Parts: sequence; C-alpha cells; structure tokens
Amino acid sequence: VKSLDYLSNKAQQLAVSSLWQLVGIDILGPYREPQGSERNSPMVARYVLLVHDSVSAYTVGRVLPDSKSSTVAENLHAVFCEYGSPAAALTDKSFSSFITRAVKLVFIKHAVRHYLLPGYGANLSFYERWHRDLVQMCRSIRSQAGDDQPWTHAFFVALRAYNLCPKA
Repeated sequence: VKSLDYLSNKAQQLAVSSLWQLVGIDILGPYREPQGSERNSPMVARYVLLVHDSVSAYTVGRVLPDSKSSTVAENLHAVFCEYGSPAAALTDKSFSSFITRAVKLVFIKHAVRHYLLPGYGANLSFYERWHRDLVQMCRSIRSQAGDDQPWTHAFFVALRAYNLCPKA
C-alpha cells in the first residue's frame, strides 16, 4: 500500500513567511494546435505545467509536449533550478504524473515537501482559482488575433499579463 501525503483544508492555513516557500503545481491541457507553421499541419496535444507561488501569485509556465512523468519531472527540475526550490509543493490528483517515481525523485533532490490534495476543488487550493481566468484570457487573445493563433502563444501572453498585474 502506497502512502500518499494528503492535505485537506489545512492547505489554506500553512504558515508562509517568504516568497517561493509554498507553491502549487498543476498541469493544464491538453490543448490542440498545429504541429508546424502551416495551416494543414496535423494537430498535436500540448500541455502546460504551472508552478504558482502562494505569496506573490507569480506563476511560472512551461509548455509540455505530453504529460508523461519523465517530461513533468524534467521541467519541474528546470523550474526549481531556475527559480529555486520551494519548501513545500501542493498538487492534486488530476494528473497521475505527480505521484510517480520520477517526480518524487525531483522533489527529494530539491528537498521539497510534497503534499497531495485529494482531488480538484477550487476551495482546496490557492492556485486552482485563477486557472479559469487564464483559460478565458487565452480564449480572448485567440479570438482577437484570430483562431490561427496557437494556444501556446496566447498562453504566454496571458501569463505575462497575469504576472505583471498587481495583486491584492
């Protein structure tokens, strides 16, 4: 029997005293977009790895070609090397990639305490609430630029706008 470290409503009450101490990690997608720059290119699925700081609400995003645990682990390692390792990370069970050996090894390597939320619930985590807004921003950007605009481009424009906006 595997032991998973579940965290329920206590997630909202974790004491955080500095930036990047507690992050929420999630994967959005799949989003379909053309493989190449041509209109007739075959469609491929893309995912987005999000790492969201609980204090500043700053979010780091990485576009993933798939949601395999090796891809997620590699990109998490890159984010932790670039921004520093948080003390704790919250994930939910929407993608099983977070409870695999490859990702657990990244958490161990970076000394990150991993807490697993029981499932999707906007009231359970600080990082789930803004995903809907991010998707709506992407849709708006794509509709104004035409639907030929790739999801990944719209995502980075929306993420930059989100990170630059002051938060209360």
